[in-house]
Amino acid sequence: MDKRQELMNHAVHFFSIKGFHQTSVQEIAKAAGISKGAFYKHFDSKEGIFVEILKQYHEDLTRDLNSTDFEPGLTNREFFKKKLLLEIERTVMNKEFFLMVFKDFPANDNELMQNLLQELRIAQLVLHKYSLLEVYGNRAEPFIYDLVTIFEGIKKEYYFYLIFENRPIDKELLAEFIVSSLDAIVNHSEKLNPVLTDF
Repeated sequence: MDKRQELMNHAVHFFSIKGFHQTSVQEIAKAAGISKGAFYKHFDSKEGIFVEILKQYHEDLTRDLNSTDFEPGLTNREFFKKKLLLEIERTVMNKEFFLMVFKDFPANDNELMQNLLQELRIAQLVLHKYSLLEVYGNRAEPFIYDLVTIFEGIKKEYYFYLIFENRPIDKELLAEFIVSSLDAIVNHSEKLNPVLTDF
């Protein structure tokens, strides 16, 4: 592991335990066995390492979700469920990361972070928009922005149980429940009037 990645790993650990504001560059550098001055050869600030952690997580997850390594012959629904299961498993596996983001996220202190958070949020919404259109096609198109919003809201609440309350939820059962809930909404879509027209 290179020193840059090691610093990022230690930063996630300290941010999740102590919070962003309570963690010093000195602590991160010391844990990685380098001086504070050497830290600045890799990152320009504490905010800079935070931004890079967020970017890396999003890029890694997006790459894995777009991977074609799933078993062949899956229906669009099965493929979507497999990707959702992967996202759930990745969320639980990176619990420290999410504790860091939600415990003491410094977005309000920094315009760069505010912009990055919004950029990553929109990228995730767009990714899920196209995934849902692959599954449900024309039936979902008139209210796709609402469907994506519902999908994100459902995940958010279950992730709260998984991350903050540490509930032992069956991940396979959860993925099926979420997809079945979306099925039910789409199957009754003729009764729905779209609320959103974009993100």
